Amino acid sequence: MKLSFAEKINTPVCEEKENEIKVLLFEEFRRISDNCIDGQKYLNCSSINASFGSILRNDSTIITMKARKKQDGYNIVADTEYKPSGFFWIFFVIDILLIETIIGFVLGMGITLGLYFYNKKLVAEGIETALRNVKNQIE
Repeated sequence: MKLSFAEKINTPVCEEKENEIKVLLFEEFRRISDNCIDGQKYLNCSSINASFGSILRNDSTIITMKARKKQDGYNIVADTEYKPSGFFWIFFVIDILLIETIIGFVLGMGITLGLYFYNKKLVAEGIETALRNVKNQIE
């Protein structure tokens, strides 16, 4: 499942501002993710807002920043790949095996899918908040 987030920062385009934004992005995403790698032109972060139930998902986010054509600011884009982990599929198969008992199936499937989609929401909120925090600090 692909998720995409964007934020526009209105500030003069210059190398100093660009470096300041990159530092703030790295600090924000390092704070909310388990692993954040600073590439020359992007940030690669994984396990954003890890919590209980995070074993059911894998997420990887690439954050890029480009100056706008009018030179009146920057566009920051965070592209996230959110997918089920191996544990998700193990629990899913167990839930299918519990189909003989309707209550076991409904509870098992409900918990597995509920945690998976709840964690998707946590990842989305974490990314949106981090981008908004960077924007607020710059503008």
